[in-house]
Amino acid sequence: MAPMRTNHFLYRRLRDVRTRQAGSARFDPSISDGGRDRGVSSTSRRQYWEGVGTALGKTRLSGCSPYRTGLYLDADVLVRSNIDVLWNTDLQGESIAAAPDVDHPIMNGKPYFNAGVLLIDLAKMRAQNEELKQLGRKMKGSKFRNQDALNVFYANQWTRLSSKWNAQGMGTYARYPSLDRDMLRLLDPTMDSANPAIVHFTGPVNPAVEEVLSTYVQPVIAKPWGYLGAPGHPFQAEWWEAAKKISWKLKRDRREETIQEMEKI
Repeated sequence: MAPMRTNHFLYRRLRDVRTRQAGSARFDPSISDGGRDRGVSSTSRRQYWEGVGTALGKTRLSGCSPYRTGLYLDADVLVRSNIDVLWNTDLQGESIAAAPDVDHPIMNGKPYFNAGVLLIDLAKMRAQNEELKQLGRKMKGSKFRNQDALNVFYANQWTRLSSKWNAQGMGTYARYPSLDRDMLRLLDPTMDSANPAIVHFTGPVNPAVEEVLSTYVQPVIAKPWGYLGAPGHPFQAEWWEAAKKISWKLKRDRREETIQEMEKI
């Protein structure tokens, strides 16, 4: 799926949240794609973000004046329930609230959060905007890019969200044995909830052929709209049902033909 369409899907879903799932909360949706989605190719947009560091995409929220609080959602999430409770989360004086990263709950000996769902104190972000931008540029080559930069910057400035607000790796790495994940389960029983409020389809859109054919890690981690779909993910079908309700029609990739070709390798 092209980035513009992914973002358009996010906008449609956010409008749904605003009218049907927000309860008493009120939202003004805003799409963060670098401001380069008018007549600029997807490749150019990607090169732009690689050049400045993708952490800057989230810093654009600080420009949403005069709002004090912002809710950031990655474009690969599915909002399934009312988000009033999330919106009204007490930041406890911290800059952001985030859920632990299920794949890497601990990095470099410190708790590590996933940056796909963030509740942000925009006033504090505005005050630190330039510092965060500089760090984003310096860390643009790190493994998880913007997520790494945000974890370094907000290492002592974040409060933990329940995993039900950012359910990651469902049907795949969330169930793999890990001491860090076992500890996370003790702290957050909602990690294995069968009814999460927000599902986050982490992983690549189209996994490499080597990963698909590997017998070591199955099912493969992928997104529903890629050529392989999201095998093993319990909410893949629900994502497609939601996609059918939006104004533009998403064309499925020719998955069966692609898989047949891969089987010949």
